[in-house]
Amino acid sequence: MPRKPRMPSSTDMYHITNRGINKVDIFNSENDKKKFMRILQKSSQKYHVEIYSYCVMSNHFHLLLRIPFTELSAFIQQFSTTYAVYYNSKYNKVGHVFQGRYHSEIIESERYFWCCMRYIHNNPSKASLVPAPAMYNFSSMKEYVKKSRFLIHPRAFHMCIQHFPKTIDFQKFHNKHDRFIFIDTPEEVFERKKLLIEKCAKSFLSGKNLPSEDAIFWSPELKKEFIKFVSDNLDVSKAEVGRYIKF
Repeated sequence: MPRKPRMPSSTDMYHITNRGINKVDIFNSENDKKKFMRILQKSSQKYHVEIYSYCVMSNHFHLLLRIPFTELSAFIQQFSTTYAVYYNSKYNKVGHVFQGRYHSEIIESERYFWCCMRYIHNNPSKASLVPAPAMYNFSSMKEYVKKSRFLIHPRAFHMCIQHFPKTIDFQKFHNKHDRFIFIDTPEEVFERKKLLIEKCAKSFLSGKNLPSEDAIFWSPELKKEFIKFVSDNLDVSKAEVGRYIKF
């Protein structure tokens, strides 16, 4: 199948992610993560990129940034190639380090922007690496909380202070939930969709006086109503619902 062309954002804001080839860890140590962040810093300065959020995990990374669409691919190629050379040299490997084409999604609304930032910052705590997002050393959450800028752009600090005058409010915001489905590794996307559909089932059942979630599937009419409810409330097609819930 031909690849879908990338869509430019009217805000020049993008959420970017990519992971190690064959799902392997490509940030094996703290030094690897620090090296990637230093490379990212130099590349963002070269291309005048505004980084608003980031998180470097063991096998993938997330970026929330502003850059003209015409510069996006060149910027990602720059830091990806530089890190790949470092990684292959350090671990005596050859070939690709990142798994093919990077994934991107456009950020068109302020609400989606903040929710995407929260999703990125929550990656380490969701993976049980740290009790709270601010405790992870390789994401922008720590920069925001400590007021110590390294990768994030000065405008990011300014926006955060305007939106969350108190640091505690910013931290509490990360305990809230939304129903957006963000780009991520296929496994993470699957788990998030499954979780959100399960939450939809609880919402759908409320007020219907049914004994359990299984009751949704006791009648074809109720099942059809539920599938429409999920599709209307989430970014999941009706056909897709069947792949996440066993009928």
